[in-house]
Amino acid sequence: MTNWVIKIYRRIKDNYTYLTNKKEAVVFDGITKERAIVLGNGPSVKKFMDENRLKIQSEAINVYVCNAFAKTPYYTEIKPKYYCLLDPLYFDLNDQRVINKAVDVIETWESIFQKTTWSMTIFTALNNNVQKIDELKKRFQYKGNRINWINVLPVVFNSDQKNWFYEKGIGLIGGMTVVHLSLQVAILNKHKKIHLVGVDHDWVENIRYDEVTKKVYLTNKHFFDEKRIYYGEGILANIDLEAEFRSFAESFKMFKMLVVFAEERQIQVVASSKSLLHFISYEAF
Repeated sequence: MTNWVIKIYRRIKDNYTYLTNKKEAVVFDGITKERAIVLGNGPSVKKFMDENRLKIQSEAINVYVCNAFAKTPYYTEIKPKYYCLLDPLYFDLNDQRVINKAVDVIETWESIFQKTTWSMTIFTALNNNVQKIDELKKRFQYKGNRINWINVLPVVFNSDQKNWFYEKGIGLIGGMTVVHLSLQVAILNKHKKIHLVGVDHDWVENIRYDEVTKKVYLTNKHFFDEKRIYYGEGILANIDLEAEFRSFAESFKMFKMLVVFAEERQIQVVASSKSLLHFISYEAF
């Protein structure tokens, strides 16, 4: 009972904060381009970008990027209009993993603040508050980016009310991964067609059993990683495979909900690179 009370309190608190900070609230542009690209982190992003970046530049297509994309050479080439960040680590520079550079947080912010010479909107979570953003700007001596906010906590009402809140940018339909956030923002920006790229989910093809350690490992690789990461090694030890499968199933479910949300608004979501999301049709870019 106590947990439910805490959850309800947090939802009320976060939504109150959203509604009383309208100048920091999310502002959707409406239709700016008929087509948009939502880039994930999967290995297929590299092949797609190498083949299509000139086309993206020439047609000035709106691109939604996330996480460590800014540290790649593609960042200044395609000049993305939207950047999505959901991981709290990007807003906690005192975390030991950030300090030890076990994650790419510092490099990412340095690239964003130093290389961005165009207008770009950063979408993140509401509970990454204004003070943290101000601290980042001060640390990296930056002024300029228009930073919008979107609430990370889903609003729990009936379906019609949910959609009303989602349309206003309050609540996430799927908030497990940053690509859920990117796709929802693209839908709310009312593009007619959204190309999903780099949502490979190739972990299912790379489950590894070690005959020596008698352990099961999941393996993953971002397009910007130099080598494949094995979940179950080092700081990622003690992997719970059952929990991981549940997590991936929930992620698939959220993608399906987002596709339905798009279809209800006459927006088409297609996969334009390798993807195991079987309910999304493939279409070359």
